[in-house]
Amino acid sequence: MGGITMAKTEILSQIKKAEEDVNKMVLDAVQEKERKIKEANDQTHLIIKTAKEESNKYRKKTLESTKKLIKEEQEKIISAGAKDADIFRQKSQKNMDDAVDFLVNEFERTIV
Repeated sequence: MGGITMAKTEILSQIKKAEEDVNKMVLDAVQEKERKIKEANDQTHLIIKTAKEESNKYRKKTLESTKKLIKEEQEKIISAGAKDADIFRQKSQKNMDDAVDFLVNEFERTIV
């Protein structure tokens, strides 16, 4: 009977070892899962951070480009306005000269 007890003890020992091995495998699997989740979260945060940085760079670049275009357009409008004002001033001066000549002629005609 000593051999049977020994065999039972051996079997129980093997079962206990198998349970320990399974528990270690489960623990390792849980730790690996947690590591992968953390790694995925870290990558997600990095991707989001990078996307925000790129978005901000693009927004800033677009804003600067738009401001430059607006300034160029303003300069064109101001330049065109200055040219128009100069032309108007020249026409006004000519009209004033013509009006003065007309009034002088009319005055001279009434005197004579």
